[in-house]
Amino acid sequence: MAVVTLDHIGKRYDAGSPVLTDVSLTLEPGAFHFLTGARGAGKTTLLKIITLAERPSRGRLTLFGADSAALNRTAQAALRRRIGVVFQDAWLIARAIIAQPGLLIADEPAGHGGEETALLLVRLFERINSLGTTVLIASDDIAFAGRFAHRRFHLDHGMLVDPDAAAVQ
Repeated sequence: MAVVTLDHIGKRYDAGSPVLTDVSLTLEPGAFHFLTGARGAGKTTLLKIITLAERPSRGRLTLFGADSAALNRTAQAALRRRIGVVFQDAWLIARAIIAQPGLLIADEPAGHGGEETALLLVRLFERINSLGTTVLIASDDIAFAGRFAHRRFHLDHGMLVDPDAAAVQ
């Protein structure tokens, strides 16, 4: 059973342009992935959808085998407890990892700490991953993410594209 399955997810705020368009991906148990893309590409919105902080405008999100659209508030809260979230200011910390979540989401965790801090955090996340936690790190630094052997997903204007093509732009 996949930890996260996004099936043709779209997100639009009010009558504005779409933030996400037809995003489909699967995160298997124990996987480690980077989600790259420029600022404004939709990374944070996608992470908010995965953590149930926002609902997609269209498409289907499945977490730990449960269809998020079919969940009541109690069931959503139970799923959220299985997800650790590290925000951009990087005080991750005990709260995001102490309960050994099934899924760890990090949104630009070392955005203000520099490259050395970013390297330390990725190494920490790799250790957590080695214990079985699925990890997804969002970063606008494509070159940094490319330094690691982990699979990458790349968002470009709300669409998932080939990360190798994005790396040469």
